[in-house]
Amino acid sequence: WVCHDPELTTQQIEELHRKCELLRSWAASQGSEAHFFLVDPQRFTQGQREAKLTSDDCGTTQHYLLLDEFYRTALWLGGCTPLWWLVPDYEEHRYAEYVATLLAKRFVRADEVLDLGHLGQVPPGEFVGAGLWQLYKAIDAPYKSLFKLLLV
Repeated sequence: WVCHDPELTTQQIEELHRKCELLRSWAASQGSEAHFFLVDPQRFTQGQREAKLTSDDCGTTQHYLLLDEFYRTALWLGGCTPLWWLVPDYEEHRYAEYVATLLAKRFVRADEVLDLGHLGQVPPGEFVGAGLWQLYKAIDAPYKSLFKLLLV
């Protein structure tokens, strides 16, 4: 995920997309796969992803499962720290209060963290959608799909 400033203009987002495509092409030339998904954190936390259903992206059908995968597998290369990483699992049920305390008592600075929200309860429909999506993806990558299904 490439989380960007919500204030970027359409032209700036297009330029960022072009840069990601150049990185993807470079990785392919090195015999590697790289996927980049541009994410506006404000829109994401409101459940509004501007994703299209493609062979690489499930569209908007799996908000919480995508967030779970991001939190489990993300590599932090720079920018703001995902705030969820600072919340202990035993405080997950009161995520908003805990985060407010972290910020109010200045344990973290608001401009140094990125809040994509907490996992909470994954709606049952997302599991069905994830299963169907992985069945589709299994046509090209059966082992990867099986692995992802086991994680769900």
